[in-house]
Amino acid sequence: VEHLGCIEDTLRSRHGCKRPRKPRPPISRRPVCTLRGDPHVTNFKRQKFNHYKPGYFTAYQKGNVQVIVKQGVSTTWKKRRTIHKVKVLHGKKAYTISVNQKNCKTTGNLKSKQKFGGVEVSWQKSCRRRVGDRHFNVKIVVKNPKALKGAKGTCVNKNHPAELTLAHVKALANKLCKNFG
Repeated sequence: VEHLGCIEDTLRSRHGCKRPRKPRPPISRRPVCTLRGDPHVTNFKRQKFNHYKPGYFTAYQKGNVQVIVKQGVSTTWKKRRTIHKVKVLHGKKAYTISVNQKNCKTTGNLKSKQKFGGVEVSWQKSCRRRVGDRHFNVKIVVKNPKALKGAKGTCVNKNHPAELTLAHVKALANKLCKNFG
């Protein structure tokens, strides 16, 4: 039986005859985490969520590899954040890349695609001229799914508690003081 596309789907859904969904493909052998835009996160478990908080956050950490992102104010979405800096700590070495919010130039020693043991970190700069937003889209690929056991960070579990930063403490103190003052 040939599928008739949108018309068939619409008729089936209106009459309670939903077409069975295709099963989702199994999780890839190489777990991938992406942080895009303001950032929309798709973690290694394919869970999707938004992470609008300002400050430094660990996206992935295990052993001697730690991937950290700095989220700053978005020039487009004022209440949201975008990734302005990516930092990778590998052993005693640090690799960083930052984007200038005025001219969209990057500075740092982190290559656009770089491997750290069994972890590959890649970034792509996004500079929309019309919108005026300058940020990074980040992708983290783990070579072996077993490498996720014992790992920490936003890319591992969406329920991972965010690291408490000084900015969080100041914001909470200001909010509480205004309410009681």
